[in-house]
Amino acid sequence: GALTFALVPTDVVNNAALLSGACDRHQAVLLRMCERVQPGTLEKLEAFARGGGIVLIDHGSLAIDDEHHTPLDLRPLAGVLVGRVLTNGLAVRAGDLLPDGFTTRPRLFDGHTGRAVELSGAKILMTYDDGTPAVTVHELGKGRVYYFAAEWPEDGFQPFLTALLGRN
Repeated sequence: GALTFALVPTDVVNNAALLSGACDRHQAVLLRMCERVQPGTLEKLEAFARGGGIVLIDHGSLAIDDEHHTPLDLRPLAGVLVGRVLTNGLAVRAGDLLPDGFTTRPRLFDGHTGRAVELSGAKILMTYDDGTPAVTVHELGKGRVYYFAAEWPEDGFQPFLTALLGRN
């Protein structure tokens, strides 16, 4: 996908490998549609970011503790309180890292176009047309955690990711 087209070397890492430290040798970790995760995952990702890593989280990830079947709180890691599911196409305004805006598209398997979020320590990088956060960044220690509240079209994500990784 987008990482390959951004010429970023990638590895696929499952939750068990992440918990055992497999991501520590990488610059960034991208969580795409990783809705259910094992206990300890948020803490491991937080330590990775504090040590200088970049964590990229899409709106479909880190939602449920897989062992206890309970919602996860992303405020300590991502600096956002994740709210309701969005299902309508929303315009996302252009930002520093992406000169052109885009309109969210529904994911094929569930129709979601993003999530509503409230800031809890994160800063806004891009907004929906109504001014609410579409992309945020939360600085942790030496690293950063990016939360993508919007569903990105593939042709929009690759240039954004290339610019983002080039900046960090």
